[in-house]
This record gives sequence, C-alpha cells and structure tokens, in this order.
Amino acid sequence: MKLVKDLQNGEVVEVSDFGLSEQERGQIYKEMVLANYLGEKELSTECNRKPAVSYDLTVQINNGERHYQWTECQNTEDEGQMTEQAQAIIKIVQAGSIYKQMLVVKGHYE
Repeated sequence: MKLVKDLQNGEVVEVSDFGLSEQERGQIYKEMVLANYLGEKELSTECNRKPAVSYDLTVQINNGERHYQWTECQNTEDEGQMTEQAQAIIKIVQAGSIYKQMLVVKGHYE
C-alpha cells in the first residue's frame, strides 16, 4: 500500500495510500502464476556488478505471504524469470496516473 520512488539524488518521494486496480492486480497475479511464484526459487542477493539493481518482492494472497530478494545478475533461470515479473509489475505501476504525478528523477547513479 506504499509506493516509493528514488529520485537518485538522495531524496525519495512516497505515496502512503497507493493501490492497484482490480484489473492490474489480476494481471500481476496471472503473470505470477505463470512464473510459478509458489515454487522453490533459486535466488541470490550476490552480484559483482556495480551498480546492480536489487529486488525485494513480497506477495500476499489469501492470507499467505511469500518474500523474495535477488539482484539483476540473473545467474539462474529463476532470477531471470523473477526479474521479468518485477519489470512487468514496474511497467504497470509506471503506467498509472499516480506514478506519473510523482516528481521526476533528478539524479543518476554511477
């Protein structure tokens, strides 16, 4: 229920009452099922690339919860698949009006 955007200049902006539409949640759920999100995943937070994108995803469905953490290094098929899922979710969020109203990124990481 919270959306945080890193402005890449030391600042972040937050929307504390963020939510997705039923259609968006359904689209994400379908993608997660196709990716077998309940199956065992071989994921790692280790990465020798700098900078590296890190992912932290918590899935809550029917009073159940699964938590995943990994980096973009994609050393395993599972990491590649989970990164694709995360990117699909990010695209859905970025296409929404709330995200579009947030401040634009002011800096960059090296």
